[in-house]
Amino acid sequence: MSGLFDGLSIGLSGLNASQTSLNTTENNIANANTPGYSTQAVNLAEAPSALDIPGTRGRGVAITSITSSRDDLLEKRLRNSSSLLTFYKTTSNWLSQVETLVNEPAGSGLDSSLNNFFSSFNDLSTDPSSETARSNVANNAKTLAESFKQIDSSLSDMLTQGDSELSQNIDKANQLISSIAHIDGNISNAELGGIDRANSLRDKRGELVKQLSDIVPISTYETGYKSTGQAEFALQIGGMSVISGKDFHQLKTAQVGQQNRLFYINSGGSLTDITDSVKNKSTGSVSALLNTKDIIKKYRSKFDEIAKDLIDQVNLVHTKGMGLTGYSSLASTNQVNSADAVVSSGGLPIPITKGSFDVVVVDSNGNHTTASITINDSSTFSDVKDSLSNISGISAYIGGNNHLVVQADTGKKFFLTNDNTGFLASVGMGTFFSGNSASNMKLNPAIANDFSKIAAGLTDNAGDGQNAAAIAGLSSAQVLKNGTTSITELYNSLVSDVGIDGQNYKSLKNNQQSLTNQINTERESESGVSLNEEAAKLIKFQKAFSASAKFITVIDNLTNTILGMIT
Repeated sequence: MSGLFDGLSIGLSGLNASQTSLNTTENNIANANTPGYSTQAVNLAEAPSALDIPGTRGRGVAITSITSSRDDLLEKRLRNSSSLLTFYKTTSNWLSQVETLVNEPAGSGLDSSLNNFFSSFNDLSTDPSSETARSNVANNAKTLAESFKQIDSSLSDMLTQGDSELSQNIDKANQLISSIAHIDGNISNAELGGIDRANSLRDKRGELVKQLSDIVPISTYETGYKSTGQAEFALQIGGMSVISGKDFHQLKTAQVGQQNRLFYINSGGSLTDITDSVKNKSTGSVSALLNTKDIIKKYRSKFDEIAKDLIDQVNLVHTKGMGLTGYSSLASTNQVNSADAVVSSGGLPIPITKGSFDVVVVDSNGNHTTASITINDSSTFSDVKDSLSNISGISAYIGGNNHLVVQADTGKKFFLTNDNTGFLASVGMGTFFSGNSASNMKLNPAIANDFSKIAAGLTDNAGDGQNAAAIAGLSSAQVLKNGTTSITELYNSLVSDVGIDGQNYKSLKNNQQSLTNQINTERESESGVSLNEEAAKLIKFQKAFSASAKFITVIDNLTNTILGMIT
């Protein structure tokens, strides 16, 4: 009878092995589309033999383990590739928004506004007395200033949106960090003793780690074995230990000055700035956001540079000319440093050099009197004010808010013109534009209120359009970068840079997408579920299960027969 019972035990072991294999196969099929899942397999071995005469005899089959086909090296390659792809995708998407902002439809946007602005000055030069031509110049100047403001505002909004997305990404990263540490604690419990492998938990942890790496650059490793026989999982971000086994630290963003910085929260609650470390890794969406913000700031700074160059150059030319009518009173749009400050000492938008500018006083009979104001290396603002006040027909003073003010006597008007020092353009007297950046550029209020103040000529002769022609020529004149480029060329260069940067990241994204797809295909081939293979296994294990069941039935019949013989 012992032989029959041994046979029953052998049959049961086969039944159990087949059932476990069937269950594992079905689990593989059920998780065929589960992200991060790796095919599992039941490993079988012959059960320990029994000693008998004349020799050993088999005692069935034993389940030694259920293992995962997960290849940690391949998973790491996929994770790194996916993280880099996310970096390129995020950067490319943001730069595409900048491209769309710059490359407006034909007939609209900054490029069109620049062309219309210079074209209207060209039209004015041919008909300087035309009220319509002067109105077009003023309106196109307003449109141009508004175009600069719109671009600056859009870039500013993008930076704000970037800060918001940065915070959202860190919130998501913190949730993943907490979940990974929790799962790691479960893995430790499941693998207590270092014998069993928590395959499903490890797959889940691996998928969450991959999701985290798509957000922030990470490094992972397993520490030396603990006294329990287990290796402890560890993860670092920005060189700081974020996860160690089931223990974890989190991240936070905080505003420091004008920047949104990324911090690691230490055990005592103190913060460690890891912004630069994360940014320099150039992987994941957070690194992309930090780097893209720098790129957008660079673009914004260049738009400011173009706006300031345009303002300064137009104003320098405009203060060489004269409008159709003079001023009764004129205050500088920019503040001087102090009355006693040397005019060439800096602090104003345009450097002031030695030279002179003219003051033309017109009496009620139309008689013109011209006087020159000389500026040298030691001239102070008070000196200039006194020189102006010494001219018959006008007076000057520096107000309490440090604005230089010139006033004409009753019945008289004055022009400030023929400036070769940059003084008038720098303090903002008789200028065309006010402001010094894309955000605050606007048409000088004095001109906005009176188009006759547009200095189209070098004289106040109604037919003089020489100065308007000079301003129109600034479109192509090599007046910037030490005489090497024009305003239009500088703008076109920036548009080109935006396009090149955008195209470079699109190419990097597409190339990385192909590489990631290739690694993912390799991963699916190595660790993914093949439904055809699993279907074949189902048939194999089903037949094995049926055979074991039949064997048990045979043993049962034999046992009944023997028992019948005894009774």
